[in-house]
Amino acid sequence: MGGSDDTAISLPDVTRREFDCLLDFLYNRVFDDNDAVSLEEWTTLLDVSTRLRFSKIRTRAVREITAQRQSLSAVEIIVLAIRHDVSGWLAQAYADLCRRPYPLDELEAERLGARITARVGRARENILEETYRTTWQKRYGSRYTPPDAPDEELISRVVNDVFWPGDASHSTM
Repeated sequence: MGGSDDTAISLPDVTRREFDCLLDFLYNRVFDDNDAVSLEEWTTLLDVSTRLRFSKIRTRAVREITAQRQSLSAVEIIVLAIRHDVSGWLAQAYADLCRRPYPLDELEAERLGARITARVGRARENILEETYRTTWQKRYGSRYTPPDAPDEELISRVVNDVFWPGDASHSTM
């Protein structure tokens, strides 16, 4: 089996590009210091080694991608971590999304899915509320009480700005 084209071993769900990347690594780079292996190739190796259960290549790919994490966005890291069960990458990537000054955009939310997007949003809101409360208490002492309800004009303006940018014809009031 596998000795000729007639008896070739089929690898379903492995693309030619993935197989070429795997063979190139096995034949030419497995013992190198791997400076020549790009982040994209390590990502491909992680993907194919996970599916084919090549644990040593997978472990190596995880280590190499971890060393190059700064080249990936937090969303890319989360997607890779979930797809390939690398839970050690998640906490820092979630924290990076909560720390950044701008929210998820639509494409990022689509990549992450509804559940993770909602959790990131909730975490960001909790951080903002806690930051606001702490700042208020430092400035004015323990007299801080959160407002009963947000300003309706503010809510209307923000809803319009987020859901219909540039179009003021919608109103929530």
